[in-house]
Amino acid sequence: MKQNTFIYFLLLAMPSLIIAYSLYRRSKSYVFSHEESHVSYDDKSTFAIVTTQPTFALIKPDFVAAGKAQDIIKIIQDHGFVITAQREMIIDRYDAEELYAMHKDKPFFNDLVSYITSSPVIALVLEKENAVQEWQDLMGEADPHKAKKGTIRNLFGTDTQHNAVHGSDSIESSKNELALFFSEKYLPNTQSREFNELDSVAGTKIITR
Repeated sequence: MKQNTFIYFLLLAMPSLIIAYSLYRRSKSYVFSHEESHVSYDDKSTFAIVTTQPTFALIKPDFVAAGKAQDIIKIIQDHGFVITAQREMIIDRYDAEELYAMHKDKPFFNDLVSYITSSPVIALVLEKENAVQEWQDLMGEADPHKAKKGTIRNLFGTDTQHNAVHGSDSIESSKNELALFFSEKYLPNTQSREFNELDSVAGTKIITR
């Protein structure tokens, strides 16, 4: 009689035991690596957390006029940048002086401002992991003759002023330059907190593979 009662209660408890064991196995299969920013389960789905950062880029007037903008944009995209906003415009003198404020006391300042306001430029918001540094690397040194082979300035530039592109050289300047040329309505794929917290996580996208 006692044996039959034990078997009866065992049969009643069996579904709960199976569910508990299944949950235990699933919790053991969960893998999280903070350094790689990757989350996965050992089933058919993989969830990748990709942290991106915006930065500012500018294609300079004579290179837009010469029809080189699309060639430059293709190189940018081929190197894994996502263009989340793009504007063709003529920069007014006030914005140009803000853009080059760090050179205000230099003898070439007025020439630089006159050059950048002379005809349309293309302003871009680029997004990628570590975008500020990655864009600096892809542009190359300011002097095209010293820039690494294959960089944009090496491929297109002629001198330190006519060197094809401008880009933010730090997270702080990126924040300022993005705010100078783009209001939030131009940034459909970036969160507003990126302008306030660019030095932390700029934007997080979850991609399901």
